[in-house]
Amino acid sequence: MKEKFNEKVIPVILKFINTKGIQSIKNGMVTSMSPLIIGSIFLILSNFPVKAVVDVLESTGIKAVLDQACGATFSISAMIAVIGISYSYAKLENQEPLNCAIISLASFLILMPSSKTTESGEVVGGIIDKTWTAGQGMIGAIIVGLIVPLVYCWS
Repeated sequence: MKEKFNEKVIPVILKFINTKGIQSIKNGMVTSMSPLIIGSIFLILSNFPVKAVVDVLESTGIKAVLDQACGATFSISAMIAVIGISYSYAKLENQEPLNCAIISLASFLILMPSSKTTESGEVVGGIIDKTWTAGQGMIGAIIVGLIVPLVYCWS
C-alpha cells in the first residue's frame, strides 16, 4: 500500500512543487523572511515581559522607536513579497529580474486604492494604504508577483 502510494502520488507532488510558479513563491517568501525576523526582534524588545524593562523603554522613548521599526518592517511585507516572487520568476525564465520586479511593484501599487474616506466623510487622495502593503495584501502580492513576470517573460 505504501509503495503504491509513493509510486503514484509522490511524482505528481514533485511535479507540482518543481513548477516555476511554486518555486518563485517559495523563493520570494524566503526573501521577505529577513525583514520579518528583524521586525519580530523589535516587537519582542518593545513588548518585553519584564515590567521594569518596559518602564525604562517607555520613559526613555525607546519603546516608540522600537514600535515604529516593528511597524515599518511588517507594513511592507507584501511589497517585499511581490518584488521577491517576480524577481525569482524572471530569474528562472532567464530574463532581466530587476526590471520585472520594478514593474511588478508598480503594478501592485496601481491595483491598491489610492484614496481613503475619513470618519468626517472627507476623501483623501494620493495615499498608499499600509493595510494592503502588509499582511492583508499578501494574496494580491502573490498573484501580481506571478502574473506580471508571466506576461513580462512571455512578450
